[in-house]
Amino acid sequence: MKFFNIDCHISVIADIKNIFEQLGHTVDHKSLSGHKWVFGFESFDSPVLKESNWKSIDQKMADGFYETHKKELDCYDAFICIYPLSFIKLFERFNKPIIAIAATRYDNPYTNEPTKLNWLNSSIEENNNIKLFSNNQFDQKYCNLFLKKECTWIPSLCDYTKAKHTKEIKKSVIFSKINFGALPENFIYQNQLGRYTWNDLYSHERIIHFPYNASTMSIFEQHQAGVPLFFPSLELSLNLIEKGVPLFSEICFPSSNQDRQPEKFLNKEWLRSSDFYNGTIECNYFDNINDIFNHSRNKTNNNAKSNKDLVFSKWLSALSEIT
Repeated sequence: MKFFNIDCHISVIADIKNIFEQLGHTVDHKSLSGHKWVFGFESFDSPVLKESNWKSIDQKMADGFYETHKKELDCYDAFICIYPLSFIKLFERFNKPIIAIAATRYDNPYTNEPTKLNWLNSSIEENNNIKLFSNNQFDQKYCNLFLKKECTWIPSLCDYTKAKHTKEIKKSVIFSKINFGALPENFIYQNQLGRYTWNDLYSHERIIHFPYNASTMSIFEQHQAGVPLFFPSLELSLNLIEKGVPLFSEICFPSSNQDRQPEKFLNKEWLRSSDFYNGTIECNYFDNINDIFNHSRNKTNNNAKSNKDLVFSKWLSALSEIT
């Protein structure tokens, strides 16, 4: 099959493109992301849809997109929509299969626009051309909570970097949007690395995450490379959240809807669905922040157990149903 995608994210479509092409399909992708340079993705040149206006999609804009691009895009067998999922509205009038993958909360950018959110929900729920997936268990649960269409979870793979852990630099990198102050000399914050390559990052001894979301592609990239990954235990995360530490600060998009407030999801029931708590990736946990500075108190596991066979078989089965 020949797929087409426009996306505001880079890593998820890079993963899907890599998987689908290994399964014998073609994926043409255009990017609206400011980080497109990482993969060398092409920009999408359109008088209708731009980096500056994608949050404003309504029916008039969706119709304008179809009328403008129907000739060039009608050659595709199906479409892929990831971030934002609202891009399904751009492709509905083609009347072809749409692979919709929730990689973060599906409702952005309509969390404060109930009319548009209902407009999006109705398409997802009622259009049989739309096949709903998530690349993580948290978003599967989130979709199943708010939508009347079953969401299928197929984990990310992220083996596209081809980089491997070398452990050349005897320092640990801390991935955190929280500043913990001065660090011991053998630790460094991610933002101190500047613009780095995967090989640069994976030359460090280990990576310690204080997560801002339930699933991130960088964690899968690092896992595939065999980097030892460390996370606060679920109990420690819950304890830190209770104390006001802004872990999981991007667990949902700002919304006036009471059903979509962060406190609804910052609990054990929801957070244990995170990729690093539900067993999707192999990682290490610490029960005390001070423990991360004491290697002897942490058993390090860095065996990258690949989910490739599982991921490929699930996508092979899913795609066979629309061919």
